[in-house]
Amino acid sequence: MSLIFISSLTDFLVGRGLAGQQDPRKRKLLLGVSIVVNLGLLGFFKYFDFFVDSFAELLGFFGLQANPSSLVIILPVGISFYTFQTLSYTIDVYRRKIEPTRDPISFFAFVSFFPQLVAGPIERARNLLPQFTKPREFNLERAKDGLRQILGGLFKKIAIADFVARYVESIFSTYQHQDGLVLFIGVFLFAIQIYCDFSGYSDIAIGTARLFGFELMRNFAYPYFSRNIGEFWRRWHVSLSSWFRDYVYYPLGGPFSSKARQIITTIVTFTVSGLWHGANWTFVCWGFLNGCYYVPLILSKNPPHHKGIVAKKRGLPTLKEFLQMAGTFGAQEFIYFQF
Repeated sequence: MSLIFISSLTDFLVGRGLAGQQDPRKRKLLLGVSIVVNLGLLGFFKYFDFFVDSFAELLGFFGLQANPSSLVIILPVGISFYTFQTLSYTIDVYRRKIEPTRDPISFFAFVSFFPQLVAGPIERARNLLPQFTKPREFNLERAKDGLRQILGGLFKKIAIADFVARYVESIFSTYQHQDGLVLFIGVFLFAIQIYCDFSGYSDIAIGTARLFGFELMRNFAYPYFSRNIGEFWRRWHVSLSSWFRDYVYYPLGGPFSSKARQIITTIVTFTVSGLWHGANWTFVCWGFLNGCYYVPLILSKNPPHHKGIVAKKRGLPTLKEFLQMAGTFGAQEFIYFQF
């Protein structure tokens, strides 16, 4: 609780400081305070042991002996999510996209809103924060919709994800003795498991918030029906993907720079995204490979954006769309198979 309080208090005060500050250098200094405090806390509690151990392994690779002492730090619940949520508020205030709030209660509630605190969606202040200041009344139809979404999320999580997880664990705990077909089935089931796990929790969070009169953003939009990797990341964990797009990819140059810089920026963004998912080199490599998947789209003169719904008003996708979806899903399967 003390960590989320420090992050919330820091960004509330920084936001108030930015409100009356016109000097560009002082504004950057205030933004820097927010970034250092938030990422400093996240980095220490989530990555300290990881970097210490990695540095020791690197020295060992060159024949040097190192015996660093790790702190065995316990990762605070939800720190990856609320850090990004509160940090986005400060950045948006700095960019003058939103007005800083004067209400500390609303702001602290925005950062620590319990339905989505642990695993998202990662909300933006411009969407969620104003909802705390508006009067709310019980709405039966909205409550019914919320309960339906909660039940749907519970079904995904318990009836599908947890059920499939038993078979996935059984397959990969004895992977040395399994043939290729069984491993392929295991990877396929793992893809179903993680989708139903993550999207199920998001549905529970969105439905719970709706019961209280709050509307959270949609976090998963049928990602496995995507026709290329770009569409996939617009549909998978939407709140996180859009966060990295707005606060990492665009500031580094984004789509407005040269092709070479776009490629580097994309790979860097995805690699950092992989590290955000977990303090492990496996996640870093996972992010790097997803960034590499994006390169053909960047090099294409007219990359397909596919922002519409697959087979809209047609019932079934065309053969071309089906092959595109199969190829995109297969590319993700290949990454899962590697790691």
